[in-house]
Amino acid sequence: MTLRDLTNILKGYNPDDLEGEKAHILAFPKFRLELFRTTKPTEKTKRSAVLILFYEKNSEVYFCLIKRPTYKGHHSGQVAFPGGKYEDKDGNLLNTALREANEEVGVELKKIEVINELTPIFIPVSDFIVKPYIAISATTPVFRTEPKEVDYIIEAKLKDLMECQLTEVEVTISKGVSQAPAYIIKKENIWGGTAMILTELKHLLSTTF
Repeated sequence: MTLRDLTNILKGYNPDDLEGEKAHILAFPKFRLELFRTTKPTEKTKRSAVLILFYEKNSEVYFCLIKRPTYKGHHSGQVAFPGGKYEDKDGNLLNTALREANEEVGVELKKIEVINELTPIFIPVSDFIVKPYIAISATTPVFRTEPKEVDYIIEAKLKDLMECQLTEVEVTISKGVSQAPAYIIKKENIWGGTAMILTELKHLLSTTF
């Protein structure tokens, strides 16, 4: 699949018609299902956004992931998309995703096009709602990292994602270790909210890839 083919597919759906929750639940960690069932977003729930950036490199389609640094928090050391918390100066969540992608991995905003969005996900353990936006880059990005936010960048092939299946892996959580569904790409365990977003993306592309 070329970047042009992918762009046409991802531009061709109405995000209001998505049933992302059905895909999300497949990747939701079982040890947090009870928390998910009993916890709902409130007025105090924090808003955030991430950017799924596709681009071509060596005639293959890639997307950008990041490895979070180790810190005292629920998402320490996890694989994620560039993104972060909404700030008042952003004005909207799309601007949040763009600002964070620029700050964290050096995405040149004038060189990308935002083409659609996916279903928001609620992360009860940290009380965040995450809005995923999809963008394409006409050129292969030259990434740079913000060390306080990003340990390193993972350039993942779309083909590897589409050929990958969720598998139970051991993950480190605040209370120790547990098992969670994950995609293993480039020897990285991708689980939690990022795996949920990727599962919806895989479902969207599964009939055409």
